[in-house]
Amino acid sequence: MKGEERAAIEEAIRRTTEAFPLSGIDRRTESQPIALRTVAATALRYLEPGSRVLDFGSGTGHKSAVLQCLGFQCCAVDNLQDAQPGETEQILAFNQEFGVDFRLAEKQNSGGGGKVFLPFEAGSFDMVMLHHIIEHFHDSPRETLNDLLEITKRGGTVCDGTQRGEHPQVSVSAVRKDEYAALWGLLLECRAVDRAYSGVCAGRFGATGAIYR
Repeated sequence: MKGEERAAIEEAIRRTTEAFPLSGIDRRTESQPIALRTVAATALRYLEPGSRVLDFGSGTGHKSAVLQCLGFQCCAVDNLQDAQPGETEQILAFNQEFGVDFRLAEKQNSGGGGKVFLPFEAGSFDMVMLHHIIEHFHDSPRETLNDLLEITKRGGTVCDGTQRGEHPQVSVSAVRKDEYAALWGLLLECRAVDRAYSGVCAGRFGATGAIYR
């Protein structure tokens, strides 16, 4: 990575961290500097300036705000179910300040299950990010992942991140849409129970911390 890119990342982290509205920032994995640097470096490596990025399961949107500062067009989606009273409004205002298109996630049915409604056309995004998401699925992620692949551009990138245990080390793997789809299909073929995908995926992507392209 070039020196100017490192400087740009650090400035983006500084700006967004100073504006971040919530206390206890270091308890939020997505706001830890190592996580923000890793995500930013991955985006700069694989995307052109102005590329569209979807941060699915974005949490507070801090990662998206950093990428927005670096010249990307970011949309963040999360249900903010862990937000404390009054925090949702603060999070939305924070994202608006940095130009992030933040969408509150909605399920496609009124029951407890069901996939997340994604109001985007096919091929809308150059990169789709899922950080610390797959391992938290209680039901099969099949439909949601298929929908995310659908809205990723042909030749686009899927960025899958996991945290290694309880330590703030983040492994991020970026793969082309077709490679991710092939891996996703292979894992389902090898596992009779879809829910097992979570552990397999985390192991496959998090073992080396390598970038696949």
